[in-house]
Amino acid sequence: MKKLFPVAFFILLASFGHKLSGANCTAQVNNGNWSNPATWSCGHVPTNGDFVTIPAGITVIVDIVTNVLSNVHIWVYGTLYFQGGQKIRLDCNSSLVVFSGGTLAGDNNGSKIEYCGTYVWDGPGPDPGPFAYPNSALPIDLLSFSAIVSAQKEVDLTWVTASENNNSYFVIERTVEGTHFDSLQLIPGSGTTTTVHYYSSIDNEPLKGISYYRLKQVDNNGQFTYSQIVAVELDVLYPNPCGNASAYILLPTEYQGKEIELSVYGARGAKVIQKSVVVPAGSGPFPIMLVDDCSASLAAGIYTVLVQSGGRITNQRLFVTR
Repeated sequence: MKKLFPVAFFILLASFGHKLSGANCTAQVNNGNWSNPATWSCGHVPTNGDFVTIPAGITVIVDIVTNVLSNVHIWVYGTLYFQGGQKIRLDCNSSLVVFSGGTLAGDNNGSKIEYCGTYVWDGPGPDPGPFAYPNSALPIDLLSFSAIVSAQKEVDLTWVTASENNNSYFVIERTVEGTHFDSLQLIPGSGTTTTVHYYSSIDNEPLKGISYYRLKQVDNNGQFTYSQIVAVELDVLYPNPCGNASAYILLPTEYQGKEIELSVYGARGAKVIQKSVVVPAGSGPFPIMLVDDCSASLAAGIYTVLVQSGGRITNQRLFVTR
């Protein structure tokens, strides 16, 4: 029998206040097997203490029956697909969250997710989020968290909460390799509230290339949870601002041989440009033309440029002038 708990009651990360001691394992191969170390950014099959992320657009195939995993926290934005007879087994200090847009699916009926000694999801689905195991109360109801590169080459960080419960403060954290985070700034929380609150912070000394940010929320009693991780990339759009000229995006060498999707969105969320390109193998930083003439093709304003390759998404702003 399926037991789908509503999003307003799931635990985001640190069940019962336990601090993660493992790695951040993000799926980087679409349709990759859970048991294949190459599927994961951490280079190993998820194990005790790990924080596991299935990004949007990525499917991970559960092809084994796992050991009972301790203090493991799984965030599903994409799809977790269970082959017949395979299972994920979690202890009482673990959690699994399926966000809006995420899905659980399987080949057939049968116990597929064990939480705290009880099978809580038996498939076959697909069952879309949001829901989670366990149904513990959220310290905050986080509506959004984003990081955008500004015209001043700073990173604007914004987040919105729908409600807060004994929320003491937030900490902005940053990393370049996805594992070891540095604390940048502490922002006071709003205690206990059921009204929407808007927060912002600026990283005015961002790192070159790709950086990853997350939000740490700390309760009055010292327990804490984490937001999802967001990525930004600096100095890849030029000229910026763009007027009567062509706009280019410069892709790092790590995109060599990969297919990427480029999307440009206007201020109201309308997609105005979309294209796919395969970056030549052996190329250095590779320039791709976004638009031939900014002022002739686009109205003056601020645009968001998304670069997606596999499960990795980066974004920044393009400013168009007359």
